[in-house]
Amino acid sequence: MMSNYINKIHILKENILSVKNELFQKTAIRRHSPPDGVIYLGNLNRWGATDSKLQMELLKLYNSYFEKVSLLLCHASENDRKKIEASNNSIINLIEQKPRKAPASSESAIRIINDNFKVFDNYLELLSSTSNQIILIPDTNSLLIQPEPIKYSTLIGTNEFIFLLTPTVLSELDKLKMFHRDENFRKKAKSVIRRIKGYRNQGDILFGVTLNKTVRLKMIAIEPNFKNTLEWLDENNMDDRIIATALETQINNPSDTVAIVTADINLQNKAELASLEFYDTDDL
Repeated sequence: MMSNYINKIHILKENILSVKNELFQKTAIRRHSPPDGVIYLGNLNRWGATDSKLQMELLKLYNSYFEKVSLLLCHASENDRKKIEASNNSIINLIEQKPRKAPASSESAIRIINDNFKVFDNYLELLSSTSNQIILIPDTNSLLIQPEPIKYSTLIGTNEFIFLLTPTVLSELDKLKMFHRDENFRKKAKSVIRRIKGYRNQGDILFGVTLNKTVRLKMIAIEPNFKNTLEWLDENNMDDRIIATALETQINNPSDTVAIVTADINLQNKAELASLEFYDTDDL
C-alpha cells in the first residue's frame, strides 16, 4: 500500500518515540545537593547514568527524521520556523542530556519530547491536503524496458498518475544513443528518444501533456539543487541525482506520493532511505 512522504515521516517519528521511551526509562535523574549553608535557586536536577548505545541510536534516528522535516521548511512562515527550531533544540538537548540540568523525572523528559513533536505534527498537518496525486519517476533502464507511460498503471493499480521524466534520465538516454558499444542498444535508445520527442506535438511538455485521458506526462528541464537535499546524496552520482530530483518534486508537492520506478536494487535502497516510494520494473 502506497504511503506519501508526510505519512512516512510520521512512521519515522513513531519509531523514535518507542526508542525514546526505552532510553529515558533507563536514564537516572538525581537531585544535586548544594554545600551546607549555600542557598541555590536554580534547577538542582542532574542527569545520571544512561544507556549510551541507546542514546546514540535515538540520536541517529532523530537526525534522519528531522533532516526530512527540514526539507519541507521552505513552505514555513518565519514564526513556524522559529517554533520548529526551538523544538528541535529542546529535543536534541534532551537526547544528548545537555546541559547538566535535567527535568524533574524521566517521565517529565518523555512528556517534553512528546510535546515538542506536536509542533512538528502541527506543521506537517498544514502541508497535508486532499490532493494525493501519484507521480512516477522512471530510471533510464525502466524507459528502455517499457517506454509507454500508460503501461505503468499495472504497477500502481490505477491509470491516473503523472509520469515524470528527469533531466538525468534524458541525458543518460542521449549518451546511450551516441556512445553505447552495442548498435542494437543505441537503436533502442534512439527509439525511446523519438517517442519522447513526439509528445511535444501534443502540447507543452514542461507543463504536462495528457495521454489516454488520465496519464499526464511531464519533463523537468533543470537538474536538482543539491544545496537543499539530503546531505548523503552525491551530485556526481546518477542514481543520487534521480533521488534528489524526486525529493525536490516531493518537497514541492508534499501531500502527493512520489515514487521511483527501477529494477536497480541499490537505487531502491536509496529511495527507501530517502523515505520515497519505489516500484520494481521487473513487475511491469
